[in-house]
Amino acid sequence: MNHPANNPETARMLWMMFIMAAVGLIMSGVAILLLHDIAFTETGQRLKQTVESHARLIEAIARNETTHFNDHDVPWTSATLQTVVMDQVRQAHQRFKGFGETGEFTMGRQEGDQIIFELRHRHTKQDESLPVPMRSELAEPMRLALLGQAGIMVGLDYRGVTVLAAHEPVAILNMGVVAKIDMAEIRRPFIRAAWQVGAIGLVVIIAGSLLFYRIGRPMIRQISENQALRESRQALLKVQAAMQETSAQLDSILRAADLAIVATDLSQSILYFNPEAEQLFGRSATRTLSQPLSTLHAALTGEKLEQAIREVLERQEYPFEFDVLIADRERRLEGVLSGITTPTGELSGFLFLARDVTETKIALDALIRSERRYRLLIESANDAILIADATSGIILDANPMAGTLVGRPTRELIGMHQTQLHPPGEQARYQELFQKHVRLGNGLLTGTTVMRQDGTEVPVEIRAAVTDLGDQKVILGIFRDVTERRGLEERLQGMNQELERRVVERTQELHRSNQDLQQFAYVASHDLQEPLRLITGYVQLLEKRYRGRLDEQADKYIASAIENVNYMQSLIQNLLGYARVGHSDGKRENVDLETLLARTASHLEPLMRETGALITHDPLPTLWANPVMMGQLLQNLLGNAMKFHGIEPLRIHLGATREKNGWVISIADNGIGIEARHFERIFLIFQKLHSRAQHEGTGIGLALCKRIVDRHGGRLWVESAPGTGSIFRFSIPDADPRARNATDALQTETTN
Repeated sequence: MNHPANNPETARMLWMMFIMAAVGLIMSGVAILLLHDIAFTETGQRLKQTVESHARLIEAIARNETTHFNDHDVPWTSATLQTVVMDQVRQAHQRFKGFGETGEFTMGRQEGDQIIFELRHRHTKQDESLPVPMRSELAEPMRLALLGQAGIMVGLDYRGVTVLAAHEPVAILNMGVVAKIDMAEIRRPFIRAAWQVGAIGLVVIIAGSLLFYRIGRPMIRQISENQALRESRQALLKVQAAMQETSAQLDSILRAADLAIVATDLSQSILYFNPEAEQLFGRSATRTLSQPLSTLHAALTGEKLEQAIREVLERQEYPFEFDVLIADRERRLEGVLSGITTPTGELSGFLFLARDVTETKIALDALIRSERRYRLLIESANDAILIADATSGIILDANPMAGTLVGRPTRELIGMHQTQLHPPGEQARYQELFQKHVRLGNGLLTGTTVMRQDGTEVPVEIRAAVTDLGDQKVILGIFRDVTERRGLEERLQGMNQELERRVVERTQELHRSNQDLQQFAYVASHDLQEPLRLITGYVQLLEKRYRGRLDEQADKYIASAIENVNYMQSLIQNLLGYARVGHSDGKRENVDLETLLARTASHLEPLMRETGALITHDPLPTLWANPVMMGQLLQNLLGNAMKFHGIEPLRIHLGATREKNGWVISIADNGIGIEARHFERIFLIFQKLHSRAQHEGTGIGLALCKRIVDRHGGRLWVESAPGTGSIFRFSIPDADPRARNATDALQTETTN
């Protein structure tokens, strides 16, 4: 009998077993590679969509902040804008969990010859990531983004790890954004599956070989050709079991995918339906398997499905979008239909992939609406708005009001040089101003004009701001027609000049009138004294010669005449003093108020003894004033307090308070007080609140005090209530240095 190993049937069975195992391994490998390519492509597209949507969203935030700054006239720079936007991005990034275990979203900017990362990296412990040189092989996706390139690539990240990355520039901020995931993480499940498939295949081959040799040899010797065939069939079943196990592993990979995966045969009957598809389409896999693909959605029925299949046959895939209702909310899905081919290239079915892009669409729609609002604001603005290239000065855009301002169609303004808006003879000056505003970044230009197409000049006010768009800098100019405002200003200036002229004339008239009145009061009081002295003499002679010789009534008449003559003489003397205040040159010097108070109190000593008055004071300052007038002021105010004392012993207290431009002196007493309605009246000349029988006086004392304080540029007022006493306050301002220097010089010259 032949040895089992030399038996041709045994050899054939062995070869068949090896071939089946190899076919199983190859098919498993092909399936793994196909799924790897699909996952690689979908991951790349996902990263690209993520980075594009984030970049557009960040640009929208930046434009919105720019509009906010401009609308509220807030001064800003590119650095300010970058800081404001990055604060919002960092807050959002704190809630960003990344893609898988190694996925990461980051932003960077170029500073000198280095790349600075603005967001904290997922793989580092530092609060701020270390910079990477621009010329380094590291951080290749971010370097391409900062160079203005967008796309998907496989390269080294900042750690030197190979990653699949999508990169996109954010031009408005001079920054780049990158979404990436380690290639090792993408390959890991497929490598694991390949190892498992290989290990299972190897185990199957070894186990089959061992079983065949250990069990098959005695059976081959003992059984017929049918028994050998049965053994071969059993070995084949084991290989199929291994392939099923491999398929189960592949199914677990597909079930974990974050996009809906639906596989069909050539008749579009559904063969595979993963959990993400169940969630997106709201149906279970058990009810969906074996159903036509058209049952999923109206977008996959009839002509639409036929068109999709034609596109797949011609171009390998067909992308489209459609809406579904998920949890009573309408969601936007993005789908791709592609073909499944055998290793020989024959079409064996269809693969349908779908993902939810609702949030991306919402962000895009918001960006579009923001752009429309921005355009609407410019188009509807009441001022002329022009946008010019900051380097060349060529006008890039203009709103309708700009055309109205210069009398040209708006389309003719685009392409013109900005200096052509102004009169020809001043274009060089306006070019210099334009460059100055470009360097400063903003500015306000007044007193300027633009020239209309018909040659007329329109006065305008120009407000400029420079914006860096990444690939170019532009300057935004807002031109406001100030023709009407300038006319109003000219009319107002004319009215002000006329008013000033009238004020000067009126002041001169008042000055002349005041001088005439002062002269009249001085002359009248002076000329009245002579006849009054005669009357006084005659009345005193009558009293001396005829007192007691006539009847009692005559004595009363003589006494009354003497009293009234004395009052008249006092009144004239006070009136003369009042007039002299107006005529006095008012030369000022440093007046020690404490020394002046002591001298004044000595003059009032008889009256103080009569009224029992006690005068106290706080530390008093030195004032820049006329010493004679200050003496009159203190004497009148102290005398007034003693005149209107109450029943209680009279107490008078002087205080001083420092203010910004001078001193406020207060004189408080515990006299009879004054009603508030008389506060203004008591400072008028000849105004008295009491009759001569109650309190003596001419009604000139407080008016004289007010006149003295007015001459010093101060203010006199009273605070009082009946029965509680009064507080008279007056302010004396500090000396004007120029006037004081002039006075000192005059005194020095007089002394010399």
